[in-house]
Amino acid sequence: MILIAGGTGHLGRELSRVLAGRAGGLRILTREPAKAANARDGVTEFVKGDVRDRSSLAPALAGVDVVISAITGFGPGGQGPLAIDFEGNRNLI
Repeated sequence: MILIAGGTGHLGRELSRVLAGRAGGLRILTREPAKAANARDGVTEFVKGDVRDRSSLAPALAGVDVVISAITGFGPGGQGPLAIDFEGNRNLI
């Protein structure tokens, strides 16, 4: 199973298109699964979680072989690189 954190953003959507249909499945970590459901193209499942909350990541990481981080704190409404790019990725690791 491949997990893409940030799979509903610009980079994450492109990655999910490339990786869709791979053996083992593709899981997207998202804060809003209902909003992400329209981007289903080959995605096996969406799991609710937030990289800022380490305790929310266990269900997303269960059974995962590969984690790809496409998260970013930059952009409109972004929390900034410390909260997302540094601490969020540290939580994923």
